[in-house]
Amino acid sequence: GHHVRFHAALSPDGRHAYIADDSEGMQVVDLQHPSGPAIVGTNYRPFGVDMVYDVIANSTHAFLSYNNSRFLSGSDASQVHVLDISDPTSPTVTDTITLPIPGGATTVSAWNLTLNGNDLYVSDNNAGIHIVDVSDPSNLSLTTTFGSTSVNHYDAAVAGNYVFAATDSGLIVYDASASYSN
Repeated sequence: GHHVRFHAALSPDGRHAYIADDSEGMQVVDLQHPSGPAIVGTNYRPFGVDMVYDVIANSTHAFLSYNNSRFLSGSDASQVHVLDISDPTSPTVTDTITLPIPGGATTVSAWNLTLNGNDLYVSDNNAGIHIVDVSDPSNLSLTTTFGSTSVNHYDAAVAGNYVFAATDSGLIVYDASASYSN
């Protein structure tokens, strides 16, 4: 059967929730609506993609991870969309970045996002972890990709130069500063 995943991000002011609703895309919920929480943003489903996996937001933008396919078939690489959420009822795309598929990777699914300053960490199954520079939301750029293609990366936490990756082989700790030189 089909399993449903929901990931949500709160706006910094706590007014809106941005919900990654798996195959239904992203929904914007006004948490302070007079009659209770209400969906106020359009159901954003980029280009008919298969799954929106995660959403994370700062005060001005929401970042979505998604993939057209759970398995590699042609050009179905994971992607990140950035949306201007200054008007939560009408999020607008400012940029999209397609993430690389390292040699040896067999499945790509940009599961979870971690935002650390202007660095967006994307856990992308056995394609590893990508760091995307989001300092200019209209011009995303890949800083680096690292990690073993022999494990699936599901989530990451960042502390200083260290990335703590949740994988199907347990916790792996990477020194991200070493990957900048690759």
